[in-house]
Amino acid sequence: MPFDIIRDLIKDGGQIWAHCGPPCWHSRNLDLHALGERLGYDFEVSHYSLTPKLRCSKCGSKQVGIRHIPAAGHRAPGIVDGKLIW
Repeated sequence: MPFDIIRDLIKDGGQIWAHCGPPCWHSRNLDLHALGERLGYDFEVSHYSLTPKLRCSKCGSKQVGIRHIPAAGHRAPGIVDGKLIW
């Protein structure tokens, strides 16, 4: 499921964090302006669209995941009392 387009993430103050797996565990907040310049500001960000383009800056691994952090005040999906909320 796509998170958003890069332009909207910048406008809304959202973040995308990239994280490497074991044994490295390096993580980094991605520069959305640099990402927009490279991929286009209308690039639709999802795990499957973005992770193949990333490499860990510490160990060089391509086994990188991403995490979307919504802007303050935006509700993220979650589980409350056993029910999925949006």
